[in-house]
Formats: sequence, C-alpha cells, structure tokens
Amino acid sequence: MEILSRSVWMPTLNKSFEAAVASKENRNSDDSINWNFVEADVYMDVLKHDEAGIVLADLAEAFDSAADAYLSK
Repeated sequence: MEILSRSVWMPTLNKSFEAAVASKENRNSDDSINWNFVEADVYMDVLKHDEAGIVLADLAEAFDSAADAYLSK
C-alpha cells in the first residue's frame, strides 16, 4: 500500500475545512461551531480520495492544526 503524502490531500482538507466551518448545518443553536460535524465533513471529503493511503493520525493532526489556526484568527 502506498501512503499518500500530505501534499496530495492537504488542499482538499483546507478547502473542505473552510466550507465546513462556514456551513450553517455545522452550527449549534447558539451559532457556535459544532466541531464534531465539521470534523466529520472534512474526514468524509478527504477520505474519498483513498482512505487506505492516508495515515489517519496525520489527518487528525492536520485537522487539529486547521482548527487551531481558525480559532486563533
């Protein structure tokens, strides 16, 4: 099995992350972000490429970094 490098799937993660945090479907009733929904959307989009070739720990780390960057804006 070939492990996909981050450069292959990171553009998808970044695009999906921005769309997911902007989605009204991923908001709680108080308009705060439902991070579980955002994470689910991002994982589904990224893993469409080739789930066998992505190290899930790398995906989790990349998602956490994107969330941290978003929250520090």
